[in-house]
Amino acid sequence: MTHDARHVLLRAALDAAERGWHVFPLRPHTKRPALHGESACPRTGPCATGHRKWEQRATTDPDLIRATWARAPYNVGIATGPSGLVVVDLDMPKGKGSSDAPSGATTFAALCERTGQPVPTTRRTRTASGGEHLYFTAPAGA
Repeated sequence: MTHDARHVLLRAALDAAERGWHVFPLRPHTKRPALHGESACPRTGPCATGHRKWEQRATTDPDLIRATWARAPYNVGIATGPSGLVVVDLDMPKGKGSSDAPSGATTFAALCERTGQPVPTTRRTRTASGGEHLYFTAPAGA
């Protein structure tokens, strides 16, 4: 991975944190957390009082983000709960069933039409499989 690609990933993590979204590193080219699991927990640093899972270790601290992304070209994970987000995952058909299975976007659009609601305008990201994630602010208290 080039230095430019690493910079793009770091910038994406910092941009998300600037929005108040808690980020954590994902293993390069995957969507698996790049943080230690419970069995490998050193019980130091953030885990000094006991193992903390990836969502608990997600951060908006730009210094910590810079230090973490300097080590590897991590993908960017968003901890939706701490970030106050609800994300709708619009998957593509997996090819295991009917070849005419609708995409998640098609199904979501049909649901919106049936309920008399427009398809919401919101932040969207493309997924590796060609689907989309739609980002919404969670209702207060949720």
